[in-house]
Amino acid sequence: MNPLENMFNVANYPEREPDRLIAGNRWVWKRPDISDVYTPGTYVLHYHFARIGSPSAVYEVTTTDSDGVFIIEVEGTETGKWEAGDYRWTSSITRVSDSAQTSVDNGLVYVAASLESASEAALSWTHEVLIAIRAALKSAASEKQLSYTIGGRSIANRSYSELLMMEREFSKRWAAEKAELDREAGRATARRVLVTMGA
Repeated sequence: MNPLENMFNVANYPEREPDRLIAGNRWVWKRPDISDVYTPGTYVLHYHFARIGSPSAVYEVTTTDSDGVFIIEVEGTETGKWEAGDYRWTSSITRVSDSAQTSVDNGLVYVAASLESASEAALSWTHEVLIAIRAALKSAASEKQLSYTIGGRSIANRSYSELLMMEREFSKRWAAEKAELDREAGRATARRVLVTMGA
Protein backbone atom coordinates (compact mmCIF):
# COMPACT_ATOMS: atom_id res chain seq x y z
CA MET A 1 0.00 0.00 0.00
CA ASN A 2 1.29 3.44 -0.92
CA PRO A 3 1.24 5.50 2.32
CA LEU A 4 0.55 8.65 0.26
CA GLU A 5 -2.71 7.35 -1.16
CA ASN A 6 -5.87 9.07 0.06
CA MET A 7 -7.26 6.51 2.49
CA PHE A 8 -10.53 8.44 2.79
CA ASN A 9 -11.22 7.41 -0.81
CA VAL A 10 -13.00 4.04 -1.01
CA ALA A 11 -11.16 3.24 -4.25
CA ASN A 12 -7.90 3.07 -2.27
CA TYR A 13 -9.15 0.80 0.53
CA PRO A 14 -7.16 -2.46 0.77
CA GLU A 15 -9.08 -5.49 -0.44
CA ARG A 16 -8.18 -7.65 2.55
CA GLU A 17 -8.07 -7.27 6.30
CA PRO A 18 -4.75 -5.64 7.35
CA ASP A 19 -2.28 -7.70 9.41
CA ARG A 20 -1.61 -4.71 11.67
CA LEU A 21 -3.90 -1.92 12.88
CA ILE A 22 -3.31 1.04 15.20
CA ALA A 23 -5.76 1.81 17.98
CA GLY A 24 -7.15 5.32 17.62
CA ASN A 25 -6.71 5.34 13.83
CA ARG A 26 -9.55 5.05 11.33
CA TRP A 27 -9.63 1.45 10.02
CA VAL A 28 -10.80 0.74 6.49
CA TRP A 29 -10.82 -2.14 4.04
CA LYS A 30 -13.23 -3.79 1.59
CA ARG A 31 -14.12 -7.30 0.40
CA PRO A 32 -15.21 -7.25 -3.24
CA ASP A 33 -14.63 -11.01 -3.48
CA ILE A 34 -17.27 -11.71 -0.83
CA SER A 35 -19.57 -9.12 -2.44
CA ASP A 36 -19.36 -11.04 -5.74
CA VAL A 37 -20.85 -14.10 -4.03
CA TYR A 38 -23.17 -12.47 -1.47
CA THR A 39 -25.00 -9.42 -2.82
CA PRO A 40 -24.94 -6.52 -0.32
CA GLY A 41 -28.50 -5.61 0.65
CA THR A 42 -29.60 -9.23 0.37
CA TYR A 43 -26.82 -10.25 2.76
CA VAL A 44 -24.93 -8.49 5.57
CA LEU A 45 -21.25 -9.05 6.40
CA HIS A 46 -20.23 -9.01 10.08
CA TYR A 47 -16.87 -9.30 11.86
CA HIS A 48 -16.08 -10.45 15.37
CA PHE A 49 -12.67 -9.77 16.93
CA ALA A 50 -11.45 -11.43 20.14
CA ARG A 51 -8.15 -10.59 21.81
CA ILE A 52 -6.09 -13.73 22.32
CA GLY A 53 -5.81 -14.55 26.01
CA SER A 54 -8.44 -11.98 27.02
CA PRO A 55 -11.97 -13.36 26.54
CA SER A 56 -13.54 -10.12 27.80
CA ALA A 57 -12.03 -8.13 24.89
CA VAL A 58 -14.51 -8.97 22.12
CA TYR A 59 -15.61 -6.49 19.46
CA GLU A 60 -18.14 -6.59 16.62
CA VAL A 61 -17.80 -4.68 13.35
CA THR A 62 -20.61 -4.37 10.80
CA THR A 63 -19.91 -3.52 7.20
CA THR A 64 -21.75 -1.18 4.85
CA ASP A 65 -22.48 -1.22 1.11
CA SER A 66 -20.63 1.06 -1.32
CA ASP A 67 -21.71 0.56 -4.95
CA GLY A 68 -22.32 -3.13 -4.40
CA VAL A 69 -19.16 -3.81 -2.38
CA PHE A 70 -18.89 -4.59 1.33
CA ILE A 71 -16.72 -1.93 2.98
CA ILE A 72 -15.45 -1.70 6.54
CA GLU A 73 -15.02 1.70 8.16
CA VAL A 74 -14.32 1.91 11.90
CA GLU A 75 -13.74 5.40 13.23
CA GLY A 76 -10.88 6.28 15.58
CA THR A 77 -13.30 7.07 18.41
CA GLU A 78 -14.14 3.36 18.44
CA THR A 79 -10.73 1.84 17.67
CA GLY A 80 -9.21 3.90 20.47
CA LYS A 81 -11.11 1.69 22.91
CA TRP A 82 -9.40 -1.49 21.71
CA GLU A 83 -6.67 -3.03 23.85
CA ALA A 84 -3.30 -3.58 22.20
CA GLY A 85 -2.46 -7.17 21.38
CA ASP A 86 -3.08 -10.07 19.00
CA TYR A 87 -6.65 -10.72 17.88
CA ARG A 88 -8.44 -13.56 16.16
CA TRP A 89 -11.18 -12.44 13.80
CA THR A 90 -14.00 -14.22 12.04
CA SER A 91 -16.34 -12.88 9.38
CA SER A 92 -19.84 -14.18 8.73
CA ILE A 93 -22.67 -13.56 6.32
CA THR A 94 -26.27 -13.11 7.45
CA ARG A 95 -29.11 -13.54 4.97
CA VAL A 96 -31.51 -10.63 5.49
CA SER A 97 -34.66 -12.57 4.55
CA ASP A 98 -34.46 -15.09 7.42
CA SER A 99 -31.35 -14.17 9.49
CA ALA A 100 -29.62 -17.43 8.52
CA GLN A 101 -25.86 -17.16 9.03
CA THR A 102 -22.71 -18.76 7.65
CA SER A 103 -19.00 -18.19 8.31
CA VAL A 104 -16.93 -16.95 5.38
CA ASP A 105 -13.40 -16.13 6.59
CA ASN A 106 -11.07 -15.83 9.59
CA GLY A 107 -7.59 -14.64 10.44
CA LEU A 108 -5.26 -12.85 12.84
CA VAL A 109 -4.47 -9.17 13.30
CA TYR A 110 -2.17 -7.27 15.64
CA VAL A 111 -3.56 -4.08 17.17
CA ALA A 112 -0.82 -1.65 18.21
CA ALA A 113 -1.32 1.14 20.75
CA SER A 114 -1.33 4.66 19.38
CA LEU A 115 1.75 6.75 20.11
CA GLU A 116 -0.65 9.62 20.85
CA SER A 117 -2.09 7.67 23.78
CA ALA A 118 -0.95 8.04 27.38
CA SER A 119 2.62 6.86 27.87
CA GLU A 120 1.73 3.54 29.50
CA ALA A 121 -0.84 2.67 26.83
CA ALA A 122 1.58 3.65 24.07
CA LEU A 123 3.99 0.89 24.94
CA SER A 124 4.10 -2.09 22.60
CA TRP A 125 2.10 -4.98 24.04
CA THR A 126 4.67 -7.39 22.61
CA HIS A 127 7.49 -5.49 24.29
CA GLU A 128 5.60 -5.28 27.59
CA VAL A 129 5.07 -9.05 27.60
CA LEU A 130 8.71 -9.68 26.66
CA ILE A 131 9.89 -7.54 29.59
CA ALA A 132 7.48 -9.38 31.90
CA ILE A 133 8.74 -12.78 30.74
CA ARG A 134 12.36 -11.76 31.26
CA ALA A 135 11.51 -10.46 34.73
CA ALA A 136 9.79 -13.76 35.56
CA LEU A 137 12.87 -15.69 34.45
CA LYS A 138 14.87 -13.66 36.95
CA SER A 139 12.19 -14.15 39.65
CA ALA A 140 11.82 -10.37 39.71
CA ALA A 141 8.41 -9.93 38.05
CA SER A 142 5.81 -7.67 39.59
CA GLU A 143 2.28 -8.87 40.37
CA LYS A 144 1.04 -7.05 37.27
CA GLN A 145 3.68 -8.69 35.06
CA LEU A 146 2.87 -12.15 36.42
CA SER A 147 -0.80 -11.57 35.59
CA TYR A 148 -0.17 -11.14 31.84
CA THR A 149 -2.11 -13.85 30.00
CA ILE A 150 -0.90 -15.45 26.77
CA GLY A 151 -2.81 -18.27 25.16
CA GLY A 152 -5.23 -18.46 28.08
CA ARG A 153 -2.55 -18.93 30.78
CA SER A 154 -0.84 -16.32 32.91
CA ILE A 155 2.92 -15.91 33.14
CA ALA A 156 2.67 -16.92 36.81
CA ASN A 157 1.44 -20.37 35.77
CA ARG A 158 4.26 -21.06 33.30
CA SER A 159 7.21 -23.34 33.96
CA TYR A 160 10.77 -22.11 33.56
CA SER A 161 11.19 -24.04 30.29
CA GLU A 162 7.94 -22.56 28.96
CA LEU A 163 9.13 -19.07 29.86
CA LEU A 164 12.37 -19.67 27.97
CA MET A 165 10.46 -20.70 24.84
CA MET A 166 8.14 -17.70 25.20
CA GLU A 167 11.12 -15.37 25.61
CA ARG A 168 12.53 -16.58 22.29
CA GLU A 169 9.15 -16.22 20.57
CA PHE A 170 8.44 -12.71 21.88
CA SER A 171 12.01 -11.60 21.14
CA LYS A 172 11.37 -12.53 17.49
CA ARG A 173 8.01 -10.73 17.53
CA TRP A 174 9.54 -7.59 19.02
CA ALA A 175 12.38 -7.60 16.47
CA ALA A 176 9.83 -7.98 13.65
CA GLU A 177 7.68 -5.19 15.10
CA LYS A 178 10.64 -2.82 15.30
CA ALA A 179 11.63 -3.70 11.74
CA GLU A 180 8.08 -2.98 10.56
CA LEU A 181 8.09 0.40 12.30
CA ASP A 182 11.40 1.22 10.61
CA ARG A 183 10.01 0.14 7.25
CA GLU A 184 6.89 2.28 7.66
CA ALA A 185 9.03 5.24 8.62
CA GLY A 186 11.24 4.74 5.55
CA ARG A 187 14.26 3.71 7.56
CA ALA A 188 16.44 0.80 6.51
CA THR A 189 16.55 -1.95 9.11
CA ALA A 190 20.07 -2.10 10.49
CA ARG A 191 21.80 -5.45 10.56
CA ARG A 192 23.98 -6.25 13.52
CA VAL A 193 27.55 -7.22 12.69
CA LEU A 194 29.41 -9.14 15.34
CA VAL A 195 33.15 -8.65 15.39
CA THR A 196 35.44 -10.97 17.32
CA MET A 197 38.33 -9.09 18.92
CA GLY A 198 41.66 -10.86 18.91
CA ALA A 199 43.86 -11.16 21.97
